[in-house]
Amino acid sequence: MIYGLLVMGALPCKAALAGPWIDPGDWALRYDLQLLADAEVVSTPMMAWPIPWGSVARDIGDFKDRARLSKAESAAMARVKWQIGYETRVREPMLESELAIAAKPVRLRSFLDAPRGGVEAAAKVDWIDKRAAARLEVTATRGESLDDKEFRLDGSYLAFVVGNWMVAVGAVDRWWGPGWDGSLILSTNARPIPALSVQRNFPDPFETKGLSWMGPWSTSVVLGLLEGRREVPHALFFGWQFNFKPLPGLEIGLERTALLCGRGRACGIGAFGNLLLIGRDSVGDRNLARENEHGMAGASFRHALPFRYLPHALYGQVAAGDGSSRGLPGKWLGLIGVEYLGQWGDKGFLVYAEATDTTCNFGGYRKFNCAYRHSIYKTGYRYRGRSIGSSLGGDAGGVSLGGLVITERGHEWGGVLRHARLNRGGTTQPVLKGMKRLTNLEVFHRRDTRWGRFELGAGFDRLRLNNGRGKTDARGYVRWRRDF
Repeated sequence: MIYGLLVMGALPCKAALAGPWIDPGDWALRYDLQLLADAEVVSTPMMAWPIPWGSVARDIGDFKDRARLSKAESAAMARVKWQIGYETRVREPMLESELAIAAKPVRLRSFLDAPRGGVEAAAKVDWIDKRAAARLEVTATRGESLDDKEFRLDGSYLAFVVGNWMVAVGAVDRWWGPGWDGSLILSTNARPIPALSVQRNFPDPFETKGLSWMGPWSTSVVLGLLEGRREVPHALFFGWQFNFKPLPGLEIGLERTALLCGRGRACGIGAFGNLLLIGRDSVGDRNLARENEHGMAGASFRHALPFRYLPHALYGQVAAGDGSSRGLPGKWLGLIGVEYLGQWGDKGFLVYAEATDTTCNFGGYRKFNCAYRHSIYKTGYRYRGRSIGSSLGGDAGGVSLGGLVITERGHEWGGVLRHARLNRGGTTQPVLKGMKRLTNLEVFHRRDTRWGRFELGAGFDRLRLNNGRGKTDARGYVRWRRDF
């Protein structure tokens, strides 16, 4: 079975030069890619999604030492090679339809994609050429209380390759950081922000001696337009990330984001220069003080451990807002986790444990009503009602334990158990309004058949409200996808 898939998946790497990204949301594909990255098959950094297919296809096409791969790694390579061949077909339009029905969509969104509304119907078409790629995706949805946009173009984009760079415009999901359950600085919790982006295609190391020690590296810059119905209408979202792998098994990431411009706000080259170079995005604008700075900076790492009987990898992320008296980022938030990717009979599996604290100055003198808030951009670090960073919002602390089992053919069983303390300083976001504690269990199953991919999910919430009362919620969804 494995060797048959390897043959079926053979594809010239040039077909992926302008291929689409690997979108965040698929646990099984991320498991496969991370397993291959830890085995030094794939050199592409794995902490900034979407990931260009081209770099992954080239690494797998160039790899020859298959004899040293474990059974789980061989199965992962077979699945990825098949998907490369399927998703990067040149000049051949690819059509896909989707239908999802959900009872009470999930409150806390993770890397795993799940329906946003009570009923969703979507259709999309992808087209790829050697130097361009495009997707038109139209979604009709009902039953999402935070957003009244019933027709959406989320997932649509137009992209062009310029040298080793991909320039794109569209509304694409992004996930920056090593976490499986959350990202402090940019996650898929909110709907994708319409943006102009520039992203490096292939992660080739620097050739200069002074920088070659960084190893493979990737970077992207995003400039997005936020919605009009907020305190400062049509503010801009700026994001920049830089990931590199200086040692086998070690990946380091740097991130920078900010809200700026918008109606009635200064918006010029000087504002961007101050933001990028010295983190001064408010000082000098209407005599605002440094504590009114509204950018964030972050750093991430993931280290695959060499010890056989310990967790396979340790990862973490910190993020901080501008505005300290010394001109450096302050108001730190933190995330830490461990993960194990292994083999169980003929099945691969993932287990992770993750802890997050979105209270400023975690581990020290905590400051509430601080994270993801700003005195001018009062809508906060949100897009259409949801946090752009952690789904927990500010002033929260949570732990999660998750797992995934994937068969050789790609069928999946997964789940996550969470416990979180919310709104500890009175801060609230619409989706978690009035909640003090949340214990949550989510499970799902995905299966590919001749009629398409079927996915079933179920969840259970135990809530403690601010008024002291308890509440229990159950949820579930079914989703079907098929390519034509």
